[in-house]
Amino acid sequence: MFKAKQVISSFVLLLISSIADATIVIDTGDTNPGVSIGLIRPTSYVFDQDGIKDNGQSLAIQFILNKSLVIDSISSLFSVDTPGRIRFSLFDNLNSQPNNSLYNEILTINKAGWNGATNLNINLLANTYWAIFDFPPEIHSQFNGGLRFYYPADEIKTFVKSNYSTTYNDLGASMSAGLRVSGVISPIPEPKLMLMISTGLLFMFATSRKYII
Repeated sequence: MFKAKQVISSFVLLLISSIADATIVIDTGDTNPGVSIGLIRPTSYVFDQDGIKDNGQSLAIQFILNKSLVIDSISSLFSVDTPGRIRFSLFDNLNSQPNNSLYNEILTINKAGWNGATNLNINLLANTYWAIFDFPPEIHSQFNGGLRFYYPADEIKTFVKSNYSTTYNDLGASMSAGLRVSGVISPIPEPKLMLMISTGLLFMFATSRKYII
């Protein structure tokens, strides 16, 4: 019976060690403060029967997670001339375009630097995702600024779309926005971990029966 307890204890420690502490999983570092693009305050409006529609740009940063994670923050590096509100959204990916909205939040950007969504608790599988910053018409933002860009870029891809376009266009290898993503390894087991858990449980059961008999 003592050996069975040792096996159980070792297995529990193995599971605990498979869950990492919170950490920054993507960090492009600071970008060029003199180069920014997109967003900007929507200074001209289109009026119709539905109200005001702005023509501000939408910027989408495509990133890849190699492991399943519980995301707790996503941010980008802003330049700011006039504080105001913008919308942050998180999308999954389909055919190199944003697909389903997983989360959105209105952010108030008061000063230049890293800004984004914090205190999140979003479980994401290993896959491709999009962090999108834009102006929904309903907030009538006075924000004037943009996202700071690398020049040249690193591995993070950045796309831009006007409100009159249906698709995001890749800015190419010459420009890319800064991005920080932090989180912890997901408590939902990945396939390999699930196999390890199943094997361990079967071994524990067999060992326990051996000592009971």
